[in-house]
Amino acid sequence: MKYCINCGAQLVSEAKFCALCGTPISREEREQGIHNLDDDRFPNTHLDTPTFIKEFTEDDPFLMYIDDVFPITGRGVVGTGVIVRGRISVGEEVEIIGFDYNKKKVKISGITKNRTEHRKLHNSAVMNEDVGILLGGLQKCDIRTGQVISKPNSTTVVKEFIATSEIYAIENGGPISFNPVGHKAYCYFSKSIGVKTKIICQQSGQYLPGNGLFGKMKFDFEDTPIVVEEGFRFDIKDNERVKIGSGIVFSILA
Repeated sequence: MKYCINCGAQLVSEAKFCALCGTPISREEREQGIHNLDDDRFPNTHLDTPTFIKEFTEDDPFLMYIDDVFPITGRGVVGTGVIVRGRISVGEEVEIIGFDYNKKKVKISGITKNRTEHRKLHNSAVMNEDVGILLGGLQKCDIRTGQVISKPNSTTVVKEFIATSEIYAIENGGPISFNPVGHKAYCYFSKSIGVKTKIICQQSGQYLPGNGLFGKMKFDFEDTPIVVEEGFRFDIKDNERVKIGSGIVFSILA
């Protein structure tokens, strides 16, 4: 097993960078294999490294980002998206949250599965299914894309978080220039939802123009709080909506 010589974090096989601190791993170090964990250069720091890649299940509280909204006259609105975790059934009460600190509670009136049997109603749906959820008593102006439908009191909005992220090199589609102390870009936690954010790298002196960047970064949504939790994966896109990187949420700040 291999560990970073700088911070002591466990390294993935053939890793070229440390996922925790971003330290480059030379070919000699990769071939050498194991660093001595008793070395005074990193006393037990690897023991505090969190397992930030969280696997969600159908037993977790229900959560789904809203990708699109369609009104149905006399019945309410349909919010479409892919279920991130948990399961949902007709008649259950859910909460709509995102972009502010207000919460709306409503009952599920119907469920459709968008990729198969589009017009057929279902009684329930589970994680990873692409669904449309009918929310009775609401109008289109009451919800918007980017908000979340979730089990009541199971999640909240945040403005800042730390993520282990990668900014791609130019040959892999990355940006020509990247400001590591305040780059503006868009975070996509769902296929069609982008929220503008300021990215601040947690380590200095890592970035060379066009060579990419890997390490811990702070993401600041400023005045646009959205629902984010540890373990959520996301894409980073530029102002032209071109993917320039990706990340996994490491910890929530505020």
